[in-house]
Amino acid sequence: MATPPGSTGAGEGPEAQSRGEQRGQSMVELALLAPLLLMITLGTLDLGRMMYGYVAVSSAAQAGAEFAARTGTTDRDLVRSVIFKASGGYLTAANTAVDGDVEIANGARVKVASVTVVYTFSPLAPIPVNTTIPIRIRAAAPISAL
Repeated sequence: MATPPGSTGAGEGPEAQSRGEQRGQSMVELALLAPLLLMITLGTLDLGRMMYGYVAVSSAAQAGAEFAARTGTTDRDLVRSVIFKASGGYLTAANTAVDGDVEIANGARVKVASVTVVYTFSPLAPIPVNTTIPIRIRAAAPISAL
C-alpha cells in the first residue's frame, strides 16, 4: 500500500502528533492532581487513625476509672499502668498522659472515681496549622458499696 502524499511513513502525521500532545497533557494533569489525591488519601487514613485513637483512649480511660473505683486507689502511676495495658499497646508513655490526679469524689448519692487521659495524635498528612492533635477523655466509674 502506498503512503499518502506529504506523509513520510506509518505513525506520523496529524493523528500521531495529536496522540503525543494528549500524552503530554495527561502528564501535566497527573502532576497537578497527584498532590491533591495524596492529601485526600492521607487525610482519610488520618481520620480513621484518629477515630481508632479516640476509641482506644476512651476504653482505656474507662478501664482506669473502673480500676480506681474497684481498688479505691488514687495512685497515678498504678492507674497509668492499667490504662496502658487496657489499650493493648496503642497508648505509651511517650504519647499519653494521665492529666491531673485520679479523683475519688463523694457525690450526693454516689462515690465516683474519675480519670482524665490525654493522647497526643500525630497525623500522617502534613497539616500547616498544628502538627499534633490532643485527644482528651475524662472517664468516671461509680464506687460500689461493699
